[in-house]
Amino acid sequence: MTDPADDNAPIWRHYAWVITVACTLCVMVSLGFGRFALGMLLPSMGATLPLSYAEMGFVSTGNFVGYMLGVVAAGRLVEACGERRVMSVGLTICALSIIAMGWADSFYQALGIYGVTGFSGGAANVTALGLVSHWFTRRLRGRAAGFQVTGSSFAIMFAGLALPQINLSVGLEGWRDGWMLLGGISLAAAIVSSLILRNRPADLGLEPAGGDSNDTAASRAQGHPGRRIVAHLGAIYFFFGMTYAVYLTFTVTALVDERGLNEAAAGRFWAFLGLLSVASGPLFGFLSDRFGRRHGLAMAFACFAASYALAAANIGPAALWGSVVLFGIAAWSVPAILGAAVGDYAGPRNAVRVLATITVAFACGQTVGPAVAGLLAEQTGSFTPSYAGITIAAVLAVIISLRLPAPRG
Repeated sequence: MTDPADDNAPIWRHYAWVITVACTLCVMVSLGFGRFALGMLLPSMGATLPLSYAEMGFVSTGNFVGYMLGVVAAGRLVEACGERRVMSVGLTICALSIIAMGWADSFYQALGIYGVTGFSGGAANVTALGLVSHWFTRRLRGRAAGFQVTGSSFAIMFAGLALPQINLSVGLEGWRDGWMLLGGISLAAAIVSSLILRNRPADLGLEPAGGDSNDTAASRAQGHPGRRIVAHLGAIYFFFGMTYAVYLTFTVTALVDERGLNEAAAGRFWAFLGLLSVASGPLFGFLSDRFGRRHGLAMAFACFAASYALAAANIGPAALWGSVVLFGIAAWSVPAILGAAVGDYAGPRNAVRVLATITVAFACGQTVGPAVAGLLAEQTGSFTPSYAGITIAAVLAVIISLRLPAPRG
């Protein structure tokens, strides 16, 4: 690494990429461990607490409600404290709440603690997405946001490989040790992030990475994109939140309860999904930089629609593997593209505020999806109707994405 104040360093040695590492750790904790690991722990939690399918869905929904409240608070917190403090404190609280999940003894305790996980993780995550707009110009913004969201992939791979082994060695109560392990790693990641984060390139005497002075000036000049654009972006994010949350919350439970897999085998599916998803953010971030945000979004939702359709078909192992592959390829594409798109439309100054607004729509989708899917599974004894519903929603999202207007400038 060259001197961070050397603005003539090669673009890939810019301190902006160190910021991307910190943001990746933030995503790993706030979403990867704080949200997605629940899918690997739900079967054993449900068996020992015990929880019905509906209660499993509401624990997930409690996290999303907390996430939504954290997102709403993020804009004001950033204005008062700055991105570095909001992310550092948020990640620390998130890590401690993950540890506390290992001590939950009832549905209501799990619901309350997981709500705190959602609040702190939501505030930290949306702040990290907004920080990309300050450190990168439009030319590299999609790729930077794409690398950032790979934090979820590493978390999923770790959870898929480690958590079933803990359950095998400890027994059904092993989920408690699993939560504590994830919380300890999260606390270490929070400390590292707080040490390397900086609020602005100017703090180190730098310009944003990825463009000349004209590009940088144009990026700074962007104002609020207007209600229609914000609503359009919010609708896209809503459909992503609703559909992916159902898939990630219940896939392992469906594999164990409906397909007869043991948790170790289901964990291998989970880890494989995580491995595939490592490329999703950078790949679709690059595609959106190259072909435009709306086409990148449409391609991503087309992959999701095909994945959900194969899951709904329930026609054998090949369809199941196809579903996992298609989901993994596109897994974190939408947050990466929308994180870049908000910077394109609103500029760095308004990025966190606009991201917070559209992330409320995302959180609403996350809140509605698992709750409805859990109730449907309770009534029908199968997750097939839920997978069919999110397939239709993903197709609608393709159409809406293609109608997104191009940003000015």
